[in-house]
Amino acid sequence: MAPPKTSHVAKKKRITRGSSSQNPQPDFMESDMVQNFDQHKLSSETAANRFAEIMPKSLIPERKVKLNPGQYDEFRLELERRNWHKVLVDLPNEIDEVLVKEFYANAYQQVRDGPCQCRVRGKLIKYDRKTINTFFRTGSPPTGHVTPFSEFSSAHKDHDAIASALCTPGMDMDVGAHISQDIAYTTDMENVKLGFPALITALCMEKGIIVDTHVLLSLQPPIDKKFIRKNYISRVELNEPAPPPRAPRPPRAASSSQSTHDPSSTFEASFQAAMTKMFARQEDMWLGHQALRQGQVSIIVNMHHLSLGVPNFPDDLIMTGAQFEARIPWPESQWGGGTIVVDDDPDVEEGSQEDPAADDPDAEEGE
Repeated sequence: MAPPKTSHVAKKKRITRGSSSQNPQPDFMESDMVQNFDQHKLSSETAANRFAEIMPKSLIPERKVKLNPGQYDEFRLELERRNWHKVLVDLPNEIDEVLVKEFYANAYQQVRDGPCQCRVRGKLIKYDRKTINTFFRTGSPPTGHVTPFSEFSSAHKDHDAIASALCTPGMDMDVGAHISQDIAYTTDMENVKLGFPALITALCMEKGIIVDTHVLLSLQPPIDKKFIRKNYISRVELNEPAPPPRAPRPPRAASSSQSTHDPSSTFEASFQAAMTKMFARQEDMWLGHQALRQGQVSIIVNMHHLSLGVPNFPDDLIMTGAQFEARIPWPESQWGGGTIVVDDDPDVEEGSQEDPAADDPDAEEGE
């Protein structure tokens, strides 16, 4: 006896259930969706869109500090006291612009709730307080400890007050925390330039990322004696006298020629001189074109003469000079002249001129 047939409803249920018998959905559509950007360099589609947005942005390279002993020792010794002279003010002079922008694109967070880290070309790059302080070899306060400057900057937004507190002798600050906050702020903002490019390039290279950009950017000019004198020191502090005010220019006296000559006659003379110069230039151009034309005709004539000496070469295959002139006529000059005489006689040297002494009866007597 034959087994009972399975009903259509039961068969449909078995097919529509999430069992292994169901045919898997093709994944080519998903692969097309995720391959719209470079997955090796950008971590997500959001990062790819962010990368396109920040590509036109410019960078703000860092500066080194180059001061010799005896040059602004108060400032130089303060850098040494804070251990900023080791790395912070002596960064490597190489910036990979594309790598820096990849970092900022991958570090972008629509809602800033994640850690200060991102993946760049498969490597995890951290830019938190501890990582930056370790890289700069600066002291890192214990977790949860708030430095006086951090507390001050959190409560005040006045830039002058912050700068005044920052320059207070002996006040410590958490360099890594401030740079980490600034990078996070720059990452998520729209209309800001991208800072710390040398630091970011160095952090990526420290993790083994190979810099493949052919042209690397450089740091800005260093903070040296000349830079400080130009930008931060006034003449009063340098004990230099202020430059005397410039004396007013005396009024220009009217010349006798201007007082005796009519302005219209001066303009007429200038106009005539300009027109004469213009026509002279046009004549020079015309003479130059005539020289080129003579060269063309000379080439045609020589080619025709050479063809006459080739056995079994058709005589009419290459034009003579006269045929070339008839085929491509040379326009007559608007100032007269301009006609080029072509001599097809092979015995006469091309470009030779007739001896004027042949028609001068007094030439032989003079000899």
